[in-house]
Amino acid sequence: MAAAPLPRVVTAASKMERQGFRILADLEKLPIPYQNTGVIARRSFVNASPDIVERFLRGLTDGVAFAMDPANKTAVMRSLAKGLRLPRTEDALEGYEGMLTLYQRRIYPTTEGIRNAIQILGTTNERIRSLKAENLIDDRFVKKLEQEGRF
Repeated sequence: MAAAPLPRVVTAASKMERQGFRILADLEKLPIPYQNTGVIARRSFVNASPDIVERFLRGLTDGVAFAMDPANKTAVMRSLAKGLRLPRTEDALEGYEGMLTLYQRRIYPTTEGIRNAIQILGTTNERIRSLKAENLIDDRFVKKLEQEGRF
């Protein structure tokens, strides 16, 4: 699982479009499975420190919930503007709106999305090409958080 800075992509794409470049593909609109928000960790670390993994995922789900709550729009846009080094908070609106459509509160790993990532990255790396998505997924922590009603 890996966290992706999608708001930067959305903002950069629009900026390039305004400069005359054409958008060839919009991930949000394509029927291509991809791994959204997630975390990558060594299995040995996960097994040795499950409490750290669980607390981290709690923080991640809290952060996603905060960002997706309309009541926090101003604070999230301010944070996006600062992180993206935008001159004005208003310039983060497009990134904010894109983030709302691309991020999900349910942070389950997707087998098909991971398979697609392996396929793409495997074109240049034989070790990645030999991986099986099913062997990379450990969703026990996410299942626990869902049972607790966190999303």
